[in-house]
Formats: sequence, structure tokens, C-alpha cells
Amino acid sequence: MRPGVFGVIILAPLIWLSLLAGGGFLIGWFWPATAENLYNNMALNLCGNLGILAILLSPLSKESRSDFRHDFDKAYSRFYIEDLQVGTEQLEEWFRETPTEQRKYVEAAITVASNLYLQTIPGGDEAAPLQFSLPDSRYRYMIFCLSAVVAAALAYDEEKQIQPEAFINGCLHFVTLTVSEETLGGYFDGSQVSIDSGTAYLQDFLKYWSRWPELEEAGKLVEKKEMISYMIHTTESNVPADKADMQRLDNLAFAIDHQLPMMRSAFIDLTNR
Repeated sequence: MRPGVFGVIILAPLIWLSLLAGGGFLIGWFWPATAENLYNNMALNLCGNLGILAILLSPLSKESRSDFRHDFDKAYSRFYIEDLQVGTEQLEEWFRETPTEQRKYVEAAITVASNLYLQTIPGGDEAAPLQFSLPDSRYRYMIFCLSAVVAAALAYDEEKQIQPEAFINGCLHFVTLTVSEETLGGYFDGSQVSIDSGTAYLQDFLKYWSRWPELEEAGKLVEKKEMISYMIHTTESNVPADKADMQRLDNLAFAIDHQLPMMRSAFIDLTNR
């Protein structure tokens, strides 16, 4: 994880400790007798100390570790697909020709991208206010979701385990052949789906995503949201986005930007299974 993630993790405990310390100070200031009784209450102090000890020792318990894993899966469930059915001869041939190490990255990326797509399209569990108006709008949006996962996977690949060209090409072939066979629910017009169009869309999206690490490092949240909103709008229409479009897509752009580290975590978890 990036160093900034640890700061977010410990922020909530620090806030609660500050509130508790402030509350204790106020009680001692305004009600000293009450504070004295609480301080000398052996049963309360014993329970508090045992509770802290139980929390510190909980990782040693197999059951607790199982609970931690359950919580992790619950937090990242929107990025998981249990069974992505793909059965075309072309895909099977592609899988046979692709090295196992890179193939697992492609499978994981498609899984995470497919979930992001299915969750946020109209009718999804977390449907966004998308206004698709082009014959291939849904295909473009699927490619956008894929580009977000690719960007997250490569941006945090500090050990350079992923081969970018093979990874991107594999993802493109997978998603294009998949949607051509309508295995993601028949949402696409097959005549609009091709490797060439998908490559062009993905290349355009990745050019914008290449700016994301710099904007993230500089903490430029507004610029990141505007960039992501613009990319999403290009999946809806060929007409330039106006102020109303940017405002409409602002929440979705913020959510995607915020979830990039989670996408990366889900991606890594799937590749390690």
C-alpha cells in the first residue's frame, strides 16, 4: 500500500481517541466527583484493559483471521465476479497461447472491470446517471472501466511484474471477443465491437490516465474528477461535455478515483488466488 493509505487507516482511531480524551477532560473539569468514581472503578478498568488485550491478540485467532478475510471480501465484493462465462473457440485459443503468468493478470483485470461496469450502468446496483446515446456507448463505457483497472494495476506495479503491452493487448482481446459473443448480458451491438475500435478507445483513455499519478501526488482532486468525468462523457456522446454534464458525472468520477486503490487490491487478491 502507498504510505498515504496508512494515514487514512489510523485517522479514525485518532479521531475517536481525541474525542474520548476530550470527553474525559470535560467530565473531570465539570464533574470531578464522577471522574474520580470512574477512575477508581476496578470493574470498569479491568473490562477496558481486557478488551484492549483481546483486540491486540485477535490476529492470533484463526476465527478472527477468517472474520478479517470476510470483511475484506465484503468491502471489495463489488469488484468480484464469481463466474464470468466465456466459451468461444477464439478465447480458448488465445488462452492457450498466452503465458500463464500474464493470463492471470488479464483474467483479474477483466473481472474487476466487468464488476465496475455491471454495478454502475443503468440498472446496476449502484447505477450512475449515465446518458448513453451512441450505438456503441456501452462498449465504450466497458473499455473505460477496463482502462481504469489497467491504470490502477500499472500505477501501483512498483516491482514491474506486469508486462504492459501484453497485459493491455490481452485485456482488449478478451473483452472484445467476450462482448462480441454477448456473454456479458447482450448489452452490445455486435456490429459496433472490434479490436480496432477498442484499441483506439483504450489508447485515448490511457493517455488521460497517464496524468493521474501526477495529479494524485499533487493532491489535485478537482482536476482528477474533471479528467475522469470528461472520459466518461466520451462514452455517452461525441458532443463535447458542458458544465451540466461535468456536474452530473462528478459523483461517479469521485467514486472511481477514490476506488482505484481498492481496484488494485482486488486485482492483486484475484491474481493470488
